[in-house]
Amino acid sequence: QVNLYLKQAGAYVRLATTTVASASGSLRFEVVGSTQRVFLNNTMILSANDSTLAGSGPSSAGFRASGAVGAVTIDNFAVS
Repeated sequence: QVNLYLKQAGAYVRLATTTVASASGSLRFEVVGSTQRVFLNNTMILSANDSTLAGSGPSSAGFRASGAVGAVTIDNFAVS
């Protein structure tokens, strides 16, 4: 499952969610202006709009993976 959240006043608010058939492959997270997008193997699987991100600059968005020990592997992580 892939979720997009907004952290607001210390609480997480879910903006969007989707279930994927396979969690194996290349995952990309983009934030452009107020739009957040998640791609799996270059196919957009999730999108949300959060106007509080627009104009807030770098480090206003983040990435977090969670799951059982050994179930989540992140390799070749890059920020640009």
